[in-house]
Amino acid sequence: MNQQDKSRRTRALILDAAAVEFAARGYAATSLHDVVAHTGMSKGALYAHFPSKPQLAAEFAKRFLRDWKELLARADDSPESPLSTLRELVDQLARLALNQGHFAAGRRLVWDEAHARHSVPEPQEQFVDTVSRLIRDGQERLEIPPRHDPELFARLVMFLFVGISDAVDAGGHADQVQRVRDLWELVFLLLGQDPVVRG
Repeated sequence: MNQQDKSRRTRALILDAAAVEFAARGYAATSLHDVVAHTGMSKGALYAHFPSKPQLAAEFAKRFLRDWKELLARADDSPESPLSTLRELVDQLARLALNQGHFAAGRRLVWDEAHARHSVPEPQEQFVDTVSRLIRDGQERLEIPPRHDPELFARLVMFLFVGISDAVDAGGHADQVQRVRDLWELVFLLLGQDPVVRG
């Protein structure tokens, strides 16, 4: 393994370890010592890639914001029906929140930073705008009953996503995946649709 490959591998190990710590503890409660302990590396190895905690956190926030915007952009440009697009959007979010540690860490850090400033996370409002539009479009196409207030329902979906991201089930990952499926079944039942169970 040459030096460049070794450096990339070290950086990836640091990011994987930091993702676990940030996602579980948040920014304030995570220290670089925690990350070093998780990797088993020396402090020097970490500082060579990320000299400070803000720089390390910024890496996750930047990736999360990029992935979040791409996800919403795909929903905005989707040729599928509004309801199918909404189903795909929430399915992708659930999968990212449960299976992608870097995404979960970035989400936690962005939300923590906004809360520290006593403000609403900008990605949250972007999501509410996109989901509200999908629900309005679905109502116009008679896919979704008009009794639902689009913005209120969009906020319910947002709260479910944040709850899924923060929840830790004692039963482990398999139980958490099933819990997410059960929650989304309830969501689509509220929309007046038959639940869709994905394999």
